[in-house]
Amino acid sequence: MSAKKRIQPSEVTSLQKMIVTIVAFGLMAIFMTLLVNGAGIPDGRQEATRTTAGDSQSNIAALMARLKDNPTDVEALQEIAESFSRNEEWDKAVQFWSKVVAITPTDANALNHRGMALLQAERYQDAITDFEQIVALDAGAYHALYYLGMIYKYEIKDAGKAKTYFQKALDAKPEEKDAVKAIKKEIDSI
Repeated sequence: MSAKKRIQPSEVTSLQKMIVTIVAFGLMAIFMTLLVNGAGIPDGRQEATRTTAGDSQSNIAALMARLKDNPTDVEALQEIAESFSRNEEWDKAVQFWSKVVAITPTDANALNHRGMALLQAERYQDAITDFEQIVALDAGAYHALYYLGMIYKYEIKDAGKAKTYFQKALDAKPEEKDAVKAIKKEIDSI
């Protein structure tokens, strides 16, 4: 009669713990290797970003070629400026929006875009000039008045001027309820 050795429950638990520990260390080693060396699996977002950046660069090159033939091609200049803005290349965006403004000095849209790029580039006095020019063209341009208030409140630290511009923005009677709410919130926090 052969007697088989029976595995005790305490031995199974210890054996299971050891196997789980070994598997866990193995998975951790695989994960760390992939993390350090890269998984080799393309990330869709990275690929999309590379494709968009590549498309953007080729689009800019094509637009620049158009500008060689016609340096005052406002549409090409705007597209280039917008591309640089999307890529957060603020100095380049300012450069091309400035060319648009030089050709169309009363274009409030171009002034607004350049003002926003200047704001992002932390060129606050220049942004103020553009937003004030928009207000000179249209006293009811509450977006420009709002941005003037924001610059004076947060960047220039002149609460009096900020409040004045915010009030002018409200007086312009914006139709958007969210805009009115945002302006009132800024005034209340001064």
